[in-house]
Amino acid sequence: MLWETNLVMVDQETGSLWSQILGQSMRGPLVGTMLEQIPARMTTWRIWKAKHPQTTVFYMSRTSGVYDRGFLGPHRGVGIGMVEDGEPKFWDFGHLSNVPAVNDTLGDKLLLVVLDRRSLTPAIYSRRLDDRELHFQLVEGRLTDRETGSTWDLVTGQATDGELSGRYLEQLPGFTSDAAVWSLYFPNTNWWVPAAE
Repeated sequence: MLWETNLVMVDQETGSLWSQILGQSMRGPLVGTMLEQIPARMTTWRIWKAKHPQTTVFYMSRTSGVYDRGFLGPHRGVGIGMVEDGEPKFWDFGHLSNVPAVNDTLGDKLLLVVLDRRSLTPAIYSRRLDDRELHFQLVEGRLTDRETGSTWDLVTGQATDGELSGRYLEQLPGFTSDAAVWSLYFPNTNWWVPAAE
């Protein structure tokens, strides 16, 4: 089922209907209940397997058509959004493909929003590590922080070289969505655009 062009989920225990994008029960015994949003990573199997070679797959369907859809192209209109304290913000892949590492803020959160252009993997990380605020930049295609010069993996958020090697940035909950669908649910969204545009 769809509601406002977004997937409706049904829980097996109560039969309540849930909005995928809001994480809220819209009908049934649990109406009004909110699910806890946790970070998830949407990437290609090739990238995931390279980073986590011991991974096993529970179920993968080759008949779903998802392999041929090309859903996450670098075109404008698809991106990653986040809501913090009722304040929504959206980063379009069309912009992120040109500026794939963005130091940003939302509410009191210090954010690093990235798009790995090889796999079209988006992620939102916290720029706060322990009691230190980090600022990131791409140097010759490598993500580094200005404070220590450590090199970071865009897909995993792990420092792979430098003073902070082995440390991980905290991944924050983001939601990959079509921009038009996002705007239906969050009409007061702050739409990020690069400073030059």
